[in-house]
Amino acid sequence: MTDRIFTREQLEAWDLPGAWAEDAPEILHREQVDTRRWVSVNELVFRAPDDGKAYRVYYDQGLTESQEDTDPWNDDREVKGTEVEQRAKTTMVWKDVRSAPAAAEAPAAPADLSRWATEIGAAGLAPMDAALSMQTSDGPLVRILFAVRPDMPDDMRTSLVEGLGMEIAKYFPTAD
Repeated sequence: MTDRIFTREQLEAWDLPGAWAEDAPEILHREQVDTRRWVSVNELVFRAPDDGKAYRVYYDQGLTESQEDTDPWNDDREVKGTEVEQRAKTTMVWKDVRSAPAAAEAPAAPADLSRWATEIGAAGLAPMDAALSMQTSDGPLVRILFAVRPDMPDDMRTSLVEGLGMEIAKYFPTAD
């Protein structure tokens, strides 16, 4: 795990955590992860404009108008950011035992990927560890695997997967 220390001044210059400024860093993820009596604790993942890496930081946000002046960085002079990457995540859910398993839940025979592997190998491509999955309440709808040239830079690989994922997400409703 790679940590980086950001100064308050650096984060404020980048307009974080709000990121409303035109030149603010790209926000990759924002989620409330905890609630205290007067503030919510939020996780923020952003792409640092100076090195292009994704970092996760935590900040506070006041819950009422009386706490609207809450310092997001808890009066700390320095804020620890952890370098992160996006990874696929499988989610387990609880289903009613009386319901029949959906086709997607039933064990399936492994797919024969030998033709695919032969074709990507012949094209000089190598499989990536990244994949995009689209889920429905009944299970996976689509899983997209990637194969790229071995010399493709990591930042281009990341941009490919993230960009395609963001474009696809525009056409699928989100679950509540």
